[in-house]
Amino acid sequence: MDSIPTVELSRTVEAGELKVVAAEVDRACREIGFFRIEGHGISDDLIDTVYAVSRSFFDQPDHAKAKCNSADSSFLGYRGVSTLHASTSETSAGHDLKETFTIGLDQTEAGLQPSESEFFPANIWPDDVAGFRQEFESLYSEIRSLASRLGALFAAALEVPWDFFIQRMDIQTSWLTSINYPGNRPARTHGPLRFGAHRDRGFFTILSTTGPGLEVQLESGEWASIPNIPGSLLVNVGSMLAGWTGRRWVARMHRVIEVDDGVGYCRRRQTLVFFCNPNHDATLDLLPFAGTKPRPVSTGPSVTAGDYLRSMLALYR
Repeated sequence: MDSIPTVELSRTVEAGELKVVAAEVDRACREIGFFRIEGHGISDDLIDTVYAVSRSFFDQPDHAKAKCNSADSSFLGYRGVSTLHASTSETSAGHDLKETFTIGLDQTEAGLQPSESEFFPANIWPDDVAGFRQEFESLYSEIRSLASRLGALFAAALEVPWDFFIQRMDIQTSWLTSINYPGNRPARTHGPLRFGAHRDRGFFTILSTTGPGLEVQLESGEWASIPNIPGSLLVNVGSMLAGWTGRRWVARMHRVIEVDDGVGYCRRRQTLVFFCNPNHDATLDLLPFAGTKPRPVSTGPSVTAGDYLRSMLALYR
């Protein structure tokens, strides 16, 4: 049974529907920290094309992919299988059985000062996969716009001014990552997870995937499978947003398990993940709710999104 609620984004433009949809989002983010979106406006063709150019890149020999490794060990470009351990769970040992390719906001578009470059290192592009850069940049632009729409919906759900998040998202420190979980090896009933149990550390995440394997840990402690529904996208709350709401919203543990392809081998799985984060200088003072919760009282100096993200980026070094 699918435990993830579905939100139809196209309803938000209908008269009287925004509050209804916002209430659905608030409930999903309070209870499970995940929801599925339909009517998001990103074409299946674009997503399928990015999956295709990703496969072309990941199917290259290791030495060819290594040309896209970051020279300064940043999080952009290519990271090979078992080079990361992003788990936040003490029970998840070892490194993750996946390889990744990540891009971020173009530095010129961001209009950066030198002091800001730590969050916007230069993108690294393969020169031997036709259409790779064009398709990735197109999808980044589309999902970045979708993230702003979700920012307005989150504001409605949290009963803060409609542009509260949008004002803090014009120069997002957001990254688009293509993840490849290789197949063609014997599946194991027990052993390392493909992606260890973790909470996303950022603002929120928008996710597309090609197959099963994703699980979320419910409040009861039980792990529930999240079915893959073509054409829809998943959204989940990150630890940054959960803290920003004073834990009104929850960032749930989730993981990726191996799935047998039916003949004893591990099924290949691909994922496209947009890790959405606000501007690096956005302050994360607790939100002043106008609804059922009293206004939280902030103590101590303000923490910025940049302060928060530095601990996450340390994983890649």
